[in-house]
Amino acid sequence: MKISNLFALVLLIFNVVSCSIGQTVEEESQVLEPNAFAEKLKNTIPNQLIDVRTPAEFSGGRIDGALNLDWNGEEFNNQAATLDKNIPVLVYCLSGGRSAAAAEYLRGEGFKTVIELSGGMMKWRAEKLPEVQATVSNNGLTMDAFKDSINVSKIVLVDFYAEWCAPCKKMKPELDALAEEMNGDLFVLRIDVDQNRKLSEELGISALPVVQIYKNKELKWTNKGYTDKETLKLEIQKLQ
Repeated sequence: MKISNLFALVLLIFNVVSCSIGQTVEEESQVLEPNAFAEKLKNTIPNQLIDVRTPAEFSGGRIDGALNLDWNGEEFNNQAATLDKNIPVLVYCLSGGRSAAAAEYLRGEGFKTVIELSGGMMKWRAEKLPEVQATVSNNGLTMDAFKDSINVSKIVLVDFYAEWCAPCKKMKPELDALAEEMNGDLFVLRIDVDQNRKLSEELGISALPVVQIYKNKELKWTNKGYTDKETLKLEIQKLQ
């Protein structure tokens, strides 16, 4: 065989192997939008559907067939060790942060296929996908009550947060300091999405944290993710 032909054969084999490896990595690292996740869940049998939220969140509503392995719980590692590494794992949380961390851990432990739900239950609910509801539901603040809360003469900053959300906790001192600096000219309304699920869904809150700034009952500015005090102060000054 000529050297050139041999080289071409070796190159072909290398490309085939490389593509196969690339496809395997891609399959093991999927992050799917809600509808694609639901389709994958339906067509991947058997599977292991894991909800890594807290038991309280889990009891408040979950995807049918999910097992609750609290990512922040002391037993997560031991519980995860009971799963079958050869069967696909589909994992979700409320907004995607904890499931991403859990998925990374599972892949590091040798699980062959781990699929994440992008945006977690917040996006799942925004898409109106099926959910197993708790028998008792606490809807929290109503839309009418929310509208009454922002119907004030001051500029209103609404902070959508959750107790488990690390960026939310980091942002709280910034909001407290900002409110103090504004010397009573700013009203800060903090809304726990876990305690106000219905309102959060009606307002389209699909990630955390979310900040909204209202003036005269009108939404003037909003931002998803951590926002520092100076950025918020600048946006508020534009409205004064």
